[in-house]
Amino acid sequence: MNANRLVLGGTVIYLFALSTVIVLIGGWITLLIFYWKNMKWRTQREDSKGKQLDHLVKKISSKQWKEIMLVAPFYHLLYSGSWHVYIPLRLNVLHVEQRILREEDWSMEQTKQWLALTIGYSYLTATGCSVVSILTKEWIILPAGLVIGLLFVVRLFVESSNQVTSRKIAIVAALPGLVSRLVLLIGAGETVQRAFIKIGLQFQTQQLEEPLPQQWQLAAIALQHGQSFEQVLEKFNKQCAVQEIATFSTILLLNYKRGGDQLVVALKEQTISLWETRKNIVKTKGEEASSKLVFPLVLLLFTMIVLIAAPAVMIAM
Repeated sequence: MNANRLVLGGTVIYLFALSTVIVLIGGWITLLIFYWKNMKWRTQREDSKGKQLDHLVKKISSKQWKEIMLVAPFYHLLYSGSWHVYIPLRLNVLHVEQRILREEDWSMEQTKQWLALTIGYSYLTATGCSVVSILTKEWIILPAGLVIGLLFVVRLFVESSNQVTSRKIAIVAALPGLVSRLVLLIGAGETVQRAFIKIGLQFQTQQLEEPLPQQWQLAAIALQHGQSFEQVLEKFNKQCAVQEIATFSTILLLNYKRGGDQLVVALKEQTISLWETRKNIVKTKGEEASSKLVFPLVLLLFTMIVLIAAPAVMIAM
């Protein structure tokens, strides 16, 4: 009786795994057929949306077969399907985060293409694990592959948000030192624009990894090339996308022509606030680091207890 139940259970699991593989592979083939069948019709559309897709389709078609198989069908699903209408907020947040992390002219189509590539890898992982599960009859691989495939997409959104947060913290932490240097140069008789350029050019001989020095250097180079101070600061503010930078840019724009004590006083007041913010950031990082040590310490304590108590237990037995 128990043997029959085991056989029946194994058969059910095998049929479930087989049906999962058929659904995944069949869905992929359906997407590919649907994409290539409708590509010509899509590229002949006269509206602006069709022209954008026509350009992107030609760009995708020139890539390697692996990227075509992964990107093209899922991008087409994202572009023409109606499912993404139900999650426009998260997609827009992802797009804004990528514009901050990458470059100013990063488009929504590029965000969808990148998301489609991630979904393609996720789908490929789930399909591959399902096939391996049937071939080896290791059924644990099937749910593990589905979970790992889902985590690919979740990781995309979580990692993007974490990178933006880390970038903001790095900018806020680096800003008070640069503002203090700017105040010293202005107090020494430099104009605001010359002081800004001088600080930016000091970074040319360094390998910059922090976002704020990179953006400051680009702004200084733009000023050297003759762009107006207002345009450069506006772009500098957009590229950094941090509230503290917006306040700093506003102070400079309101006072840079007049200069003098008013600008220095305003910058010094902001510097005090920025140093307090930096202290809070360092304090928060210290608390996070100490909390990360809790689990290893508990594990070490448990190991020591086992090592000390084991001989006593064995003697008592």
